[in-house]
Amino acid sequence: MSIISHAMTYNGIKQLQEYSWEDRPLDQREKAGIEIPFCANAIKKKLGNDREIHLPDPDIQFETRMKVNIGGLTCVIEHVGGDHSHDSCIIYIPEEKVLFLGDCLYANLYAKKWNYTIEGTRQLIKRIETYDAETFFLSHHAEPLNKPKFDSFIELLKNSAYFTEKYKGDRASIAATLSEYLQRELNELESETMDFFVNGYIG
Repeated sequence: MSIISHAMTYNGIKQLQEYSWEDRPLDQREKAGIEIPFCANAIKKKLGNDREIHLPDPDIQFETRMKVNIGGLTCVIEHVGGDHSHDSCIIYIPEEKVLFLGDCLYANLYAKKWNYTIEGTRQLIKRIETYDAETFFLSHHAEPLNKPKFDSFIELLKNSAYFTEKYKGDRASIAATLSEYLQRELNELESETMDFFVNGYIG
């Protein structure tokens, strides 16, 4: 089985191959700002004391877009970037109208405060909306989303970006307007998303 990666991912893997994953070097990288506490703690918790991590070299690299035939189905792999990671890619299967989005629509965690940027989110959504998809897989959602549910998530991102820009990062005004627009109190996801946009706006 061949391993495919974006060129930036390949470079990242080559760097990670040099690391030790034991507590002391992991803590040192966290202290130096190379790693963040969220990820360092997750590595310790999920891998326990067995941290013999081997990251093989990708066999195939691409820069922008590529197609792969997997036996009757086509995988269109496109680099889209995003706030979460500059090397984020999506996979589209046109025969099934399925779109795998990975982490691309999530916030930037490698910042002092986790955040979305307004323009970055808008550009990413514009690219995603060019795909004729009916089923959407996001890596941290418990189940795939149908189009109405996915459109609802996209609308949350768009509205949060719009109100953040309109009210120049004033959280109280954004929260009040978004709540009025939805005609209810904000839920946890909506409040968190709004906060991420405010963090990105105020820097």
